[in-house]
Amino acid sequence: TLPASMPKIDESTFEGCSSLTMIIIPVNTVTICTNAFKDCEWLQSVKFQDGLQEIQTGAFKNCKAIGRLIFPKTLKSIDSFTFENCNSLTRIEFNSDVNMQNSTFVECPNLIEAAFYKNMTAMDTGIFNTCPDVVLYSDNDYYLESYAADNKYKSDNIKNMKDYENKGVIPVTDKEKSTGFSLGYTFIVIVIIIVDVGAVVLASAY
Repeated sequence: TLPASMPKIDESTFEGCSSLTMIIIPVNTVTICTNAFKDCEWLQSVKFQDGLQEIQTGAFKNCKAIGRLIFPKTLKSIDSFTFENCNSLTRIEFNSDVNMQNSTFVECPNLIEAAFYKNMTAMDTGIFNTCPDVVLYSDNDYYLESYAADNKYKSDNIKNMKDYENKGVIPVTDKEKSTGFSLGYTFIVIVIIIVDVGAVVLASAY
């Protein structure tokens, strides 16, 4: 756990830390500096809290185990290449109007869902380069729709927020927010496992 009185996490503070698997960003942290968590390949869970305003270039580059990110309401900017090569990242959620620079999520090929709870006004082109299957969810955000058109996304890549909520991926507890897992998807996985086990038993019987 990081100290509560930490206004920023300095450049390369945890770079290459192979033992780091989970981090909770303190409430008083305003800035995560360049390469702060770069190459933390076993980092799975990152909990951002209200107070954070800026995430600088390469802060989470090559963090290949992160699966989901929920950004706080206070976040204002994310620099270029901040989450480059986070190739396990599948879902991200924005709760504020964030100024995102080019290639923020470049080389995140498994990123499939980006939910925007606030209308966006400043997004560079190419933010989701090499994220061919990403779907952008919003509540009729004209700017986001124009962004998608300018970046040549298909119509299927833009959906209403209700479609996202109906999938059951929104966390309902603080524990889920800190771990990045959703009960909805956990339940689905359990059901699939049970069905698979049942099929194996039946096959053995015959």
